[in-house]
Amino acid sequence: MYEASHWGTREEFILDEALAFTTSNLESLVVSQSCPDHLREYIGHALEFPYHKGMPRLEARQYISYYEKDESRSDVLLKFAKYDFNRVQMLLQQELSRFYSWWKESSIASRFPHGRQRPVESFFIAVAVNLQPYSNHISHFPAMCYLNGVWPLRY
Repeated sequence: MYEASHWGTREEFILDEALAFTTSNLESLVVSQSCPDHLREYIGHALEFPYHKGMPRLEARQYISYYEKDESRSDVLLKFAKYDFNRVQMLLQQELSRFYSWWKESSIASRFPHGRQRPVESFFIAVAVNLQPYSNHISHFPAMCYLNGVWPLRY
């Protein structure tokens, strides 16, 4: 309910009340030490950084570390989650390698001196925008736009 209450819009008073209620209850759980350490750590992280405000892959990594400490965990599910995370990391590393090679070969720095000369940062921003790790070349376009100063990414 805490995570869902963040999706409210203006004048949705029920969700505002739900957010206040769940926040106070979760904060009291953390302070009272009536739950296991890993759960308190997870609740503290959720209170500070709600899931929808983070990058899903990074949030998944964080959740895996909490889930590891849970005594009632499913070892098969944990193993699968680690395998999936590591596989996507490998795909992203390969894609970054190809993108960096393209950046060096295309001599962007000399052709666009006004552009941004930070290919790794540009790639990371593009991956943050495009959450699908299986669409390899799609994240190159936003990264190229960001490098060339076409897409300023101002919020």
